[in-house]
Amino acid sequence: MDRNRAIISRMPGRECAYYAQGHCIYEERLNPGFQTGFRCVVLTRWEDEYDQFLDQAEVFQLDDETAGRIWDKRFRKLAEGPLQCQEFTSGGDVAVVNCIHLLDDVCVLRLPACQGMCRRFKSR
Repeated sequence: MDRNRAIISRMPGRECAYYAQGHCIYEERLNPGFQTGFRCVVLTRWEDEYDQFLDQAEVFQLDDETAGRIWDKRFRKLAEGPLQCQEFTSGGDVAVVNCIHLLDDVCVLRLPACQGMCRRFKSR
């Protein structure tokens, strides 16, 4: 074999700053929140519930204090109920959701799979 030729093969990106659980977080770091498909479905549902609540509070002309008390009760029920996510795996850093796949407000499993060393590789 020619000593000047090397075989280049893909390798796991574990040492890349954009690597998380076998997925690439580059796109999310480049433009956070742009790809709504990456968002955690639980957090997205909670945000939708909150938006609906704000609309109701406005219709009923609730003052901030009353609305706050009502939302606190509703949110406790949401947080204590089933999270309605098939990929939920307990053990994360965020106390309310506590899923190991949650990174900020993104589900790591929804990000593109890491294909190994790439042109975007950035050492940790």
